[in-house]
Amino acid sequence: MTFELAIATMHKTKEQCLKMLQTENIHCDCLIVNQCDIDDYNEEKINGQNIRIIFSKDRGLSKSRNLALRNMQADIMAIGDDDLYYYDNFDKTILAYYEDNPKADLAIFNIDNYEKSYSQKSKKCGQIELSGYISMQVTFTKKFIQSSDVHFNEFFGTGSGYFSNGEECIFLADSYRAGAKIFYCANKILNRPKEESSWFSGFNNEPYIMSKGAVYYAMSSRLFLLYIIRFSLKRKILKPFGILESTRLMLKGRKKYITLQNTCATMH
Repeated sequence: MTFELAIATMHKTKEQCLKMLQTENIHCDCLIVNQCDIDDYNEEKINGQNIRIIFSKDRGLSKSRNLALRNMQADIMAIGDDDLYYYDNFDKTILAYYEDNPKADLAIFNIDNYEKSYSQKSKKCGQIELSGYISMQVTFTKKFIQSSDVHFNEFFGTGSGYFSNGEECIFLADSYRAGAKIFYCANKILNRPKEESSWFSGFNNEPYIMSKGAVYYAMSSRLFLLYIIRFSLKRKILKPFGILESTRLMLKGRKKYITLQNTCATMH
């Protein structure tokens, strides 16, 4: 069974991409999608590590992820970013889980996250909890991706121009609807340090709350109301927005997403 890590980054030279891998303590096979001002491809073998770099003029995190999916070579792929620190032998931790759980189509791993902590108990995932994970926890099999044609929704994610977050939650929900067996593994694979974000300005602002409404509707129109009520009740940090106001904003986000969908359908 083989493994590769897909890393999204921007505006780097080949040398900067290789340096990034050292900084992040990555010693496994990698597919780096580097959104920049050229279209090109480079492949390096360094100490047994196969490093593929796709240089792409496209913009948007979901487009970067989808390009990685289309170029996946290994049996198992993990989603990565350029600002993380991976623990020693994290790739072996991931492969060992899939070898012990051959029915798994996707596995979500525990991480050290400055923002929140996750369960210490491994389990099978239900649909409602899929909104609680983030992209760098997600891994999947090539067999599932190719048989299901699940991909990242390009209306969502940093640089999309529409909704700046939630693409991984929609990806997980789409996978679940496609019949994927999704599991959570309590073993930690990386540390996510706190850094200034180029797009995230906090939870208590209108664009973020609106985007959550769009995300939840894209995840499930049937469970939409349950998702937004759950979010409003849990997020005391939404102040000064109360439950009613945050709900109104999420409904507004849903409407914007439906309009985008209809416009896209009409164009095609």
